[in-house]
Amino acid sequence: FGDWLSVGKKTPPDMLATMYYSQNARMMTEMAKAIGQDSDAAHFSDVTAKINEAFIKHYTAADGKFITNAAAYGNGDGYVDGNMGFDGHTQTAYANAIYMQMLQPNLQQKAGDWLAKLIHSNDDKLSTGFLGVKPLLPALSASGHADIAYKLLLSTEYPSWGFEVVNGANTVWERWNSYIKGKGFESNAEMNSFNHYAFGSVNEWLFGNMAGIRSAGAGYDTILIRPEIAPEKINTVKATYHSIHGNIISSWKKTNGTLIMDVTIPVSTIAEIHIPAASEQTITESNMALKSNKDITITGKDDGYVVVRAGSGKYHFVVNK
Repeated sequence: FGDWLSVGKKTPPDMLATMYYSQNARMMTEMAKAIGQDSDAAHFSDVTAKINEAFIKHYTAADGKFITNAAAYGNGDGYVDGNMGFDGHTQTAYANAIYMQMLQPNLQQKAGDWLAKLIHSNDDKLSTGFLGVKPLLPALSASGHADIAYKLLLSTEYPSWGFEVVNGANTVWERWNSYIKGKGFESNAEMNSFNHYAFGSVNEWLFGNMAGIRSAGAGYDTILIRPEIAPEKINTVKATYHSIHGNIISSWKKTNGTLIMDVTIPVSTIAEIHIPAASEQTITESNMALKSNKDITITGKDDGYVVVRAGSGKYHFVVNK
């Protein structure tokens, strides 16, 4: 089925298959390392590198644009939705290549920029199907386009999560237009689930980017907190992840020119917390200067964040702009 229910031209199945082959090999590398199978890890690492090299050579132009031979698919006979046509230059293709870590840093940025351009040229709307929705917002964030990710998240036009909401959804649907007020149900009643996983995979970005909760070690024994603050419209975010060590909580709030960030780190864990701030001098923790808290170690700066290391506990950061 490929990128099922995408809007517009389909991402070629051979392209998607190669991406998933690479991701599987990379995951095998990580798993082999985790259980001490070093020879297997080296083998799968080599396989991953060869797949990625072949992918870049076959599908990527010098300017980072993905190219495919549309004629190879004929008139689409034998493919699901083949009559829509195939094109490697799609939102789904760029999002997956970035998300699956297939590209070198310079090509990854080019892919992210192409992804952003495709969204802009599509009236600032997504066009991904089941295989492109999950990596879409993370790929935008990874390539410096978090503002576009937020714009897609907040859209209420078709196709979008907000479109479902304004048409009465309180679950995530199989189709963007499973039901439209004034028009009724989508015509294909045999395939019109009103509680479907695929488009709900955006939750990964909500937890990992909006709230910024990520694992940086085995089973969240080391935690990364790095929230991406919305440029507009959203002023408050709070998320709780129920880890095996206890609840990890990250929240932020914009108010009167300041940013309030509350973080809870469970026992027996260590966290690297990235605070969106220009310098440590603009940050207080529990109404005291950041550096005065002996439970926190300031480790440096990273692309608009002040980075600290902290053990278990509750932290109340205030950033004065």
